[in-house]
Amino acid sequence: MLRLPPSLQVDQLHFYGTMEEAVVASVGAGVDGLFTSDPARGIASLTAALEDGNVDERMLDKMISRLMLNRFRLGEFDSENPAFPFAGPYNEYVVMCWHAV
Repeated sequence: MLRLPPSLQVDQLHFYGTMEEAVVASVGAGVDGLFTSDPARGIASLTAALEDGNVDERMLDKMISRLMLNRFRLGEFDSENPAFPFAGPYNEYVVMCWHAV
């Protein structure tokens, strides 16, 4: 399985007939960032896959955990680094939520 964005798999390469099929395959292959040219379409497809039981909530939790862990390692939530979008007043809330997971 190639780790390509779901929209590319459906729209240009025609690997899958629907966006939901591409999202299910991507999540199953371990793709953490489901980048798409149409975010609303990607979210709707992931939501439908969750509701249909094709994507397990634990899989989604693992995806988000890996993404967040990498962002923390990169220092995106460090309050001393104002260049990052989450630095500053929201930092304590984000860190608190992350540790609750």
